[in-house]
Formats: sequence, C-alpha cells, structure tokens
Amino acid sequence: LGMLMLFWGCRGMEIALFYRVQGWIFGHGHDAATLVKKVAVDQFVASPAWFVPTYLIALRWIELGGSWRLLRASLDREFWMHTFPTVMITNWLVWIPALALIYSLPPALQFPLFSVVMCFFILIVTVMASGSRRAES
Repeated sequence: LGMLMLFWGCRGMEIALFYRVQGWIFGHGHDAATLVKKVAVDQFVASPAWFVPTYLIALRWIELGGSWRLLRASLDREFWMHTFPTVMITNWLVWIPALALIYSLPPALQFPLFSVVMCFFILIVTVMASGSRRAES
C-alpha cells in the first residue's frame, strides 16, 4: 500500500507538471489545433515512451513483492508483445476522448478531472490484469 501511495503521488506530480509544460509549449487555447497537438503528444509520444511502460513496470514490481530480480525476469517477450500493447490500446480507448475533454477545460480544472478518469482507468487495468492471471492458473 505504501509503495502504491508513493508511486501514485509521484505520478500525480509528474502529470501535473506534464500538463503545465504542454500549456507552456502549445498554449491554453481551446481550439481544435491546440487540442489535437496536446492529445497527440500525450498519447502517441509520452504515453508509449514513458507513462504506460513505467505504470506497468511499477505495478509488476509491486505485485512481485518489490523484487528487482523477479521484475527483470518478468519483463520478457510476453510482457512487451502482449501485456504492453493490450494496455496501450486500452489506454488510447479511455484517454484519447478523456484528454480531448480535459485539455478543453481551464488549467485549474484539468488535473482534478484527470484524477477522476485515472481512478476509472486503474479499475479497468486492474480487472484486465486479474483476469489474465486467473486464466493462467
């Protein structure tokens, strides 16, 4: 529980900073061009390169009791060819429409709405992960 709290606390600060940087780079406009740029960078650059892999690796590490040895062994071909793409597609299905709405809001409302959607997304991924573990048993 402590590790999850630490992870999500750090992830929350990371996302808040990411939103600020995107606002600095692209502006805080609500026009279609600005929204498309923000969603595209978020979902097709940052998410596959950082957000989703670190999320999956952190959850796997916690699931394996904090063992770096077991974590390294579990990051095999199956992880990168099945687990990662499955979660990435789920990520796009949830976050592309959600981010279009989030980025259209004033900056002060973006992170609170992100937090609500993140709770929903975590539930989806948790159910997907537990379903795959039950199928393996």
